Amino acid sequence: MSGLSQLPVDVQRPLEKLCLGFERVGYSQDRVLSLIAQHLRPEPAVGQRTVSDYFEAWKIVYAKELPPLCGLHAGAGLPFGVYDVIDVLASSCETVGEGFERIARYFVLVRPGIEYVIDQAAHHPTVRIVDRTRDDDYFFDEWTIGVIFGRFREILAGKFVYAGCSLRRPKPAAPAAIDAAGALLGCDVAFGAKDASISIARDSWDAPLPSRNSRMRDAMERHARELLDEMDATSGSSRRVRELLTEELRGGEPTIERVAKRLATTPRTLQRRLQDENTSFQGELDALRAQLARRYLGDSRLGVSEVAFLLGYADASAFARAFRRWYGKAPAEERLST
Repeated sequence: MSGLSQLPVDVQRPLEKLCLGFERVGYSQDRVLSLIAQHLRPEPAVGQRTVSDYFEAWKIVYAKELPPLCGLHAGAGLPFGVYDVIDVLASSCETVGEGFERIARYFVLVRPGIEYVIDQAAHHPTVRIVDRTRDDDYFFDEWTIGVIFGRFREILAGKFVYAGCSLRRPKPAAPAAIDAAGALLGCDVAFGAKDASISIARDSWDAPLPSRNSRMRDAMERHARELLDEMDATSGSSRRVRELLTEELRGGEPTIERVAKRLATTPRTLQRRLQDENTSFQGELDALRAQLARRYLGDSRLGVSEVAFLLGYADASAFARAFRRWYGKAPAEERLST
């Protein structure tokens, strides 16, 4: 894989954050990109790889190539300001607890589909990270727990630790890695939890932040709300479904169950949201396939069977029937007319 600057623009920023963090634990940018390249799926015949393709490869790297729990250390070492609005907003709050509340409220700006649930009634306030999108991917939980820890440790000049930490991954057979994680976070680390979570001692939760600045907080919160409004205006359910369907088609017939899971919702709720936008899952799938079919058939390098595969059909005959339903002619006729 070439350097970051040679990758699609929408891929560069997320991978840049990843590389910055892992540089702090001894992995150069070139090394990180090389590891990802070893596990990337073959490049699609048409179009570019997506951000999801790169992070699917990274999931394999994190599980098989790297020391367990290293994402905690990499996240903790990520420089302040990389998450711009969220970083400044949280650091300008009155207390640690208020900073956590703002992170939970606006984390969708960093990664949609993740919910932060705060329980202040517990002896130690607890933050639970609910991620139903990737059951077997432990990287993001551990990275996020490390990033948040590093932020507050820096703001409080090293005087910040967690009271507890639970991770979803099974307990690794690496006592030294477990000990190192506990030493970093200042608490015992438990494994095999349904959801990853962290708890913060009450006096730490209520502690004032030296960087508190109400004017900055209010300005950053207005900006965060504006970004959310823009996201809502441009990222309706149908648009997100189409984005995911474009990726899912490469693996065969997409299902609403799989797409709903990636959106951290249920099939029933997703279908209802699509109905509110006067569409349906099958309607979006058909429309996307019809659109892509003409584009792919316009590429003389692709045979009809290859086009059928790219659109998730089991065979060329199923694709031909669908194409005739859409356009009233066979794929071969379409190709002759272009």
